[in-house]
Amino acid sequence: MKLYNNNTGKIEELPKMVVLKGVNKYSNKLTESQLNELGYYKITPTSAIDKNYYKEGPISWEIVEGKAVKTVEQVELPLDSVKKRMLKSISDSFKKFSKRPVVDTGLGYSVDGGLDDLQRFQIGADLGIEVVKDVDGNTHDIDTEGYATVINTIKAYGLSLYELKWQREAEVNALTTIDDCKVFEREPYEVEQLVVDRNGDAVLDEDGNEQYETITKYKNKCTEW
Repeated sequence: MKLYNNNTGKIEELPKMVVLKGVNKYSNKLTESQLNELGYYKITPTSAIDKNYYKEGPISWEIVEGKAVKTVEQVELPLDSVKKRMLKSISDSFKKFSKRPVVDTGLGYSVDGGLDDLQRFQIGADLGIEVVKDVDGNTHDIDTEGYATVINTIKAYGLSLYELKWQREAEVNALTTIDDCKVFEREPYEVEQLVVDRNGDAVLDEDGNEQYETITKYKNKCTEW
């Protein structure tokens, strides 16, 4: 068992045998107060620092109510390195999300909208195939005008994703503090949510109307699209 040794200021493995008041004793038979008498203290868990923004600085120890409490000074990482990580996160998540997004065609169904899907729709249009499948595997009749709508919608959606990526990259490059970076990766927003009881049923007001409440959620603008 590892404890904080107040005599050395280090975390150490408790010896199997210790000397207490001149008598050899098995350490696993000692009470916590006896361990404290020898200078050994159990460690109170403390919150880990967020290594996305900070590195560990000087460490200090304090004995509080018979427990060793560790305090680690948070030192901000260089702003450029934090922003570099964020930009990579945007790039990686964009590649994953844009590979095959679901696109609403405006024709009453949605389709997979990746580059391979776009090519298949283009081939289908060229060959005059009159049926397409949506994201759920359901088939739909389609004509030349419908193909044009699907193909142009996929292209427009793909371009809008690139524009959003470029916008977010520009926003990251414009950040000037670590706190700005933290907010960017945990941006608050409010949504209206239906109030339900413990059974999952909607809670109604006196007039029988469903009730809604405003709750705060958070969005990571580097990874959520």
